Amino acid sequence: MNAERRAGVDPFNAADDDELRPQLLACLAAPRWVENVLAGRPYPDRSALRERAESLAAGLDDGEVVAALARHPRIGERSTGGGAEAGWSRAEQSGVDP
Repeated sequence: MNAERRAGVDPFNAADDDELRPQLLACLAAPRWVENVLAGRPYPDRSALRERAESLAAGLDDGEVVAALARHPRIGERSTGGGAEAGWSRAEQSGVDP
């Protein structure tokens, strides 16, 4: 295994659940998804983490998808918050015609 690739996931593997939980919820506000991503640690590399996260996201039920989408501004609306999550939202919205 390439040490450089592994180093990219080591901090994630070593972090405390309580530290990662809000960060993961900012990525996808689906608590079951978050807990299952955390439970899959340690990941051998970023690709394995990404594959697990994508696989788990594909298994979300309709209610989880609706709840996760409700945390984000509707298309064309501006995010009123701050931080990384608001920045991601602004970047997503920047491609929408006014």
